[in-house]
Amino acid sequence: MKKLFFILMLFLCLAGCSKKVLPPIVSYADGGSLSYADTNAKYYQIPKNAFKFESVYFGFNDAKILDSEIGVLKNNAQYLVDNIGVTVCLEGYCDERGTEQYNLSLGQKRAESVKAFLVAYGVNANRIVIISYGEERQVCSESFESCWSKNRFVKFVVN
Repeated sequence: MKKLFFILMLFLCLAGCSKKVLPPIVSYADGGSLSYADTNAKYYQIPKNAFKFESVYFGFNDAKILDSEIGVLKNNAQYLVDNIGVTVCLEGYCDERGTEQYNLSLGQKRAESVKAFLVAYGVNANRIVIISYGEERQVCSESFESCWSKNRFVKFVVN
């Protein structure tokens, strides 16, 4: 009986000394904070609302990055370079003109051109995922240029 008691006590003591369980890598689309580990297993807390990614807008029927959008891209890229644990999904969007397949392809090309800029700036390509929604998720649904221009963009979404 004493042996059983001793073994039980030893087991409980050893169980109490087990290694600390580290929190999982988590990101939230809105609110809260992002916890992540770097290669040395150090943990950080990044306030989620400390940085707001800006969308990058495009011209009609084009995936070329406009000169007016370079500042936005540099700002977003610098944040990603400075915060190696942050990963993003680049969502490509188009206005309603053109076929569904064409707009999906154009949205993909827009997201790819933003990704190429980020990679050239120094962001690891493995931290970037791209997707195209084409004309599926319109920001503005009216049929005139000032509305269409609001639908031609790439949105940054933190994973």
